[in-house]
Amino acid sequence: MIRQAKGYPAIQFLLFSVLLTIILYYGRELLLPIVYAAFFAMLMAPLCRWLETKKVNRIVAVIICVFIVLITLLGIFAVILAEATSFTDDLPLIQKKLYEYISTLEAFIEKQFGMPQARQVELLKEQVTSAGKSAGSYFGTIINGITGTLGGLVLTVVYTFLFLIHKEKYETFFIKLFGDGHAQTVKNVLEEITAVGQKYLSGRAISVFILWIIYSITLLSFGIKGALLLAAIAALLSIIPYIGSILGSVFPFLVAVITKDFVIALWVAGMLIFLHALSTYFIEPVIIGRKVKLSALAMVVGIVAGGYVWGVSGMILFIPILAMVKILCENVDHLKPYGYLIADPDEGVPSRLEEWIYEKFSRKTQRKTRNLHKK
Repeated sequence: MIRQAKGYPAIQFLLFSVLLTIILYYGRELLLPIVYAAFFAMLMAPLCRWLETKKVNRIVAVIICVFIVLITLLGIFAVILAEATSFTDDLPLIQKKLYEYISTLEAFIEKQFGMPQARQVELLKEQVTSAGKSAGSYFGTIINGITGTLGGLVLTVVYTFLFLIHKEKYETFFIKLFGDGHAQTVKNVLEEITAVGQKYLSGRAISVFILWIIYSITLLSFGIKGALLLAAIAALLSIIPYIGSILGSVFPFLVAVITKDFVIALWVAGMLIFLHALSTYFIEPVIIGRKVKLSALAMVVGIVAGGYVWGVSGMILFIPILAMVKILCENVDHLKPYGYLIADPDEGVPSRLEEWIYEKFSRKTQRKTRNLHKK
C-alpha cells in the first residue's frame, strides 16, 4: 500500500500549477512584455557576445541587437499596415463586387426559398442597423487594442535592452537560488534552456521565410494582386498553431473573390492551407528540430491553455515555454516524472524525412569523395 507521504510532491505540484495559472492569467499585461523580451534576449545573446568579442562596447552591442529586434517588429506592423492600405485603395472595386454577389445571392434565395428580394433587403437593413449600434464599442475596443500593443512594444524593447545589458546577473541569480554547490548543473540547465529558445525562435523565423517564398509563388501563379504582401501576412500568421493557416488564407481568399472569381478564391485558400499543413508536418520538424518537440497531448493542452491564459500570444509562447519546463523537470529529481510525461516518446529518434535527407546527403558526400580520390 502506498503511503500518504508519497502523494505530497504531486499535491504540491498541482497546487503550484493552479497558483501559477492564476498569476499568469491576471498578470498577463505585466508578464507578456517580459516573456517576449526574454525570448528576444535569448535570440540576440549570441550576436551580442560575438560583438563584444570584436571589442565592441557592451552598450553599443546591446543597442545594435535591440535595434534589430525593433526593426523586425516594426517591419511586421508595416507589412500588415501596407496590406490594410491597399484594401482601402480597392474599396470601390470591393463595393462593386459585393453588390454583384449580393444580387446573385438574393436571386438564388428568392428562387429556392420564395423570399422576395424586398424582404431580404429589409432583413439586411435591420442587421446593419443593429451592427451600427455596436460599432462604437467595437471601434473603442480596436483603439484600446492598438494602444495596448504599442505600449507593450515599447516595454518589450526596454526589457530586452535590460536583459541583454545584465545577462550575466540573471545566471548568477539562479546559481545563488539553488546554491553554489549546484553551480555547474544550473549553468548546464540554463544553457540548454537558452539553446531551446534560440532554436525555436530561429527555426520559426526560417520556416516563416520559406513559407513566404512558397506562398508568394502560389499567389503569383494565380495572378493575385499584392501577392508578396499577402504571402507575408499569411506566413506570419502561420506562427499561430492550428488556426494560423485559416487566418492566413482569409486575406488572399477575399482578394481572389474580389479580383478573380469564387472558384479561384477557393483554390487559393485550399492551396495555402495545404502548404501550411505540409510545412507543419515536414519542414518545421527538420528546421526547428525534434529536441523542441513535446508529446502531442502536451502540445494540444499547452496551446489550449495558452489561448485561455494569454490569448494568441499564449498559443505562440506556451510551446517553447513548455519545452523549457520539460528541460527543467528532467533535471530536478522529484519533477522527472512530469518531464517524462510531457516529452515526445520519439525524442532523439530521427523522423523518416530526416533519415531520408541524411541518407541522400551521405550518398552525395560519398560520391564527391570518390570522385576526388579518382582525380
